[in-house]
Amino acid sequence: MDYMGSLFADGIYESEMLITNGPFSLVRNPIYSSYIILFPSLGIYGFTIVQDKYIIIQLIALLLFICLGYILLNYRITLEEKVLSYFGAEYARYKAETPRLLPTLTSIIGFMKQPFKIT
Repeated sequence: MDYMGSLFADGIYESEMLITNGPFSLVRNPIYSSYIILFPSLGIYGFTIVQDKYIIIQLIALLLFICLGYILLNYRITLEEKVLSYFGAEYARYKAETPRLLPTLTSIIGFMKQPFKIT
């Protein structure tokens, strides 16, 4: 159980800082953005497994998969935003300036203007 506990963050530690550059300047959590592609893709993949005579069941399953994925993702983001409120005004500003899931033209332009550096 100790191993599993080490895999999941249980809060913010004093040595941590809010990352707002790189891909985090495009959206607040780039991994969550990838789920927008992943959920429908997995649902569509189901079309290749089941035979064509079950198309209605496949469509219903796809719709349920996408809806459930969105509900779970939204719940996870809400929990994460509560934890990140630890950063106070800095996170409030970042939240106001940075899109939640999908990059906007403004965030893409800002990202392109950032200097590239390898650390």
